[in-house]
Amino acid sequence: HYLILSAVTNLLVNLLGVWFFRSYARVNI
Repeated sequence: HYLILSAVTNLLVNLLGVWFFRSYARVNI
């Protein structure tokens, strides 16, 4: 369970990070 939870958390964090980085770069440009 912990392994699955860790994988899902990492995936969500990565998606959120990519989305935040895109929106942040878009605002700067």
